[in-house]
Amino acid sequence: LLAGLAGFQVPEGWGLIVVLGALSVIAWGSLMLDRPFTEQYAREDWPEPLWADPRFRSLNRLITGLWGMVFTVNLVLLSGLQGALWPYVVAALLKIGAVVASTRLPKFLARRTIEKFVRDNDYLRELSEVDKKLIVDTGKLVRVEAFTDVYKAGDAPKSFYLVRQGFLKVWRMEGEVESILAYLRDMDF
Repeated sequence: LLAGLAGFQVPEGWGLIVVLGALSVIAWGSLMLDRPFTEQYAREDWPEPLWADPRFRSLNRLITGLWGMVFTVNLVLLSGLQGALWPYVVAALLKIGAVVASTRLPKFLARRTIEKFVRDNDYLRELSEVDKKLIVDTGKLVRVEAFTDVYKAGDAPKSFYLVRQGFLKVWRMEGEVESILAYLRDMDF
């Protein structure tokens, strides 16, 4: 369509090649500009506080690179071997693999992060394997913005927080005075 609007004629049968070429340029170009194109889609599924997290950005660079590879390999396969069936089969399998990786990789990496945290935490290391597995299976990575109340006095507990990075101030009001009970830092809970 864009080629037609620009006055270029795409030879018959080469439309897919042009699309794959454009997608390859978009994927690799977005990485060169440090704005991975998958990031805009990931933002639909991840809470806004995580968008600035370096791991979120790194994961999107990885997934964009994967898609760039798929588009480029498909471009090479299909442009050089038009008429043969196997390049289309390989291209379809690569796309399926990229879709599966794009949906499962974030969950896999989050789980690995929680597993490492449990393994490296002096207190959690002493738990039974069943309890550690429960933490890993039900745990979620969340980013809490500064000055956000996680719990307030009288709230029923809904979650168990482990501080992976940063710190959390535990305080209560005693009359008009804020009384600091503790500061929880990396690896505390």
